[in-house]
Amino acid sequence: YCLYPEMYLASLMRVLADFPSARRFVVLGIRSIGTSLAGLVAGALRASGLCGTVETVRPRGHPFHRYVALGPAIQKRLRDAAAAGVRFIVVDEGPGLTCSSFLSVATCLSGLGVAEDEILFLSSWQGAPRVLAPEATRQRWRRLRGYHPSAFDAFAGWRPLVPSVRRRGTGGGGGWSPGGARRGAGGGR
Repeated sequence: YCLYPEMYLASLMRVLADFPSARRFVVLGIRSIGTSLAGLVAGALRASGLCGTVETVRPRGHPFHRYVALGPAIQKRLRDAAAAGVRFIVVDEGPGLTCSSFLSVATCLSGLGVAEDEILFLSSWQGAPRVLAPEATRQRWRRLRGYHPSAFDAFAGWRPLVPSVRRRGTGGGGGWSPGGARRGAGGGR
């Protein structure tokens, strides 16, 4: 899927540039990959001197009509965060055909008192609800704010490293070689 954790860090830098006065965030990871990525994003927030807490959710239901059901404890934490003016970053691999996982989280957060403009999506690609999504869903998606850099943007600062990795990992055949990568990973041969 061309998903690199660095893409989420690049997206987070854009969020912080767009909201320079924001100091506190709740990072909601969707399912398993979102859980790992939420930890990465929250860690980057903390490393930047900001407050980032992690919560995880697992949307349920038909893939085109997801919903989120939360227990009382997490509902209270999210309501309290919303009342305190915290921004919410929702992290997942990327929107599917109907964006129903992202939108189910937005619906849940809205039900807890979070304004739509406080909800930000980080994904690995742009995506948009397709033909299978109702028009109301497509309109809502356009109102919400998402961040999704290209892999090129995420690795722009890594360009000097790429030739070195290629040299060590080619094995002479022009492709990536696990043995070559292992030799280079320790800092030398």
